[in-house]
Amino acid sequence: MKFFKNFYIGIASYFKTPQFIFKYGLWFYFLFPLILLLAIVFGGDFLEEELKKVNFSMLEEENIDYYKVLFIGIKAILVFVAVKLYKYIVLILLSPVLSVLSSVTEKKLTGNRYKFSFKQFWRDIERGIKIALRNMLIEIVLIVIWFVLAMFIEVLNPYTTYFVLVVGFFFYGFSLVDYTNERRRLSIEESVRFVRKHRGLVIATGSIFSLLFLIPYAGAVLAPILGIVAATIGMHEVVDLSQNEHAVKTEKTT
Repeated sequence: MKFFKNFYIGIASYFKTPQFIFKYGLWFYFLFPLILLLAIVFGGDFLEEELKKVNFSMLEEENIDYYKVLFIGIKAILVFVAVKLYKYIVLILLSPVLSVLSSVTEKKLTGNRYKFSFKQFWRDIERGIKIALRNMLIEIVLIVIWFVLAMFIEVLNPYTTYFVLVVGFFFYGFSLVDYTNERRRLSIEESVRFVRKHRGLVIATGSIFSLLFLIPYAGAVLAPILGIVAATIGMHEVVDLSQNEHAVKTEKTT
């Protein structure tokens, strides 16, 4: 029952998010993913065009130029990352913005304020990037293992799509929720235990974030901002962030 209760909180938080953003004038933050989207679109188009120029037939030649092969491999990896893992690219590159917006959201919700220092700000960014990279790598490993098992265990095949989706939802949600856990001064190991205990909230948060990307172009602008605000609202519902002993208490914004 706890899973479904937390899942409901995670989904409900997204419905509260647009009104919250409108109420506190946080529309400005959409500018950052918009700029990133333009860079990714033009950069991705460039990479794809470059990859199309490569003559893969050379791989069938007897005398292979291994430097060229390495070059092809690097290009292929870049295109794969840009096309298949762009959600993590968004989370990583927008880490500074998401860190600030999560903190601002908490302040509006609870009055909590955190003393600013460039050192701590950089640590927040570094941790956000580290979590996103960690989650991306673990997700890839789990999916590869599943596909290998599915090759030998046919009963797994019908569930492959669901497995891939749920694993992605979980790790996207983890990346979004961890910004709040960092302000609660949880270590990464403690944050891992927290998200496992609150899987419902984490999966719900990551599911809407991921599904928003299905909206062409606009989804990449909406998802990170709506996702981080919803994640913070959901976390407040679950753990009551006003009780965070590491925050400086100020009057709640109305």
